[in-house]
Amino acid sequence: MSNENYPMCQKLSMVRNDKAILQCFFEWLEENDLAICQTVQKEWHKEYSALREPTDKLLMEYFGIDEAQLEKERQKILKEQRKLNKEKT
Repeated sequence: MSNENYPMCQKLSMVRNDKAILQCFFEWLEENDLAICQTVQKEWHKEYSALREPTDKLLMEYFGIDEAQLEKERQKILKEQRKLNKEKT
């Protein structure tokens, strides 16, 4: 199984430490009753509302990881591993 066949898995592996650090930051925000907000420009002012996206989804988007493609790659890896396991028995 070559990493080049699994670009999303490879990318996730490369950013794993950075992702963990940012996840800790998101947890700290929540523990301190802080939130990341999004703005909506109204005619005369901006309105702010807490961002409701799951933090893991935000981080995957930030790092450019396509979650659907990542899942496909994981399923392909599992299928290949099962095939190898059957060949050994």
